[in-house]
Amino acid sequence: MIRAVPATAEAVRKIKGEDPPRSMRGIVFEDDGEPVGVAGIYLDQAGAAVLFFGGDNERARKGLKAVVVACRELLELARRDGVPVMANADENIKGSERMLEFLG
Repeated sequence: MIRAVPATAEAVRKIKGEDPPRSMRGIVFEDDGEPVGVAGIYLDQAGAAVLFFGGDNERARKGLKAVVVACRELLELARRDGVPVMANADENIKGSERMLEFLG
């Protein structure tokens, strides 16, 4: 079962193979306690929010509802702080364009 938990640098490193790009807020998706995906938000040098994803998309997709809820929470956090959000769909990730359209 997929569940969303607060992201830690260690979990992001395990999923993406590298440290988070900057200080960030994020959510890690776990499948039976194992990190399988991450959604996070951080400010770039211009002060715009960058939303990013990573991980085993097929396993994380099992918990699509948890992923959508977590992404909406991250977007609301940016809106509440008055930070503009920019997102680009990754053509290598099936359904990424549809997901961004769905999130608005």
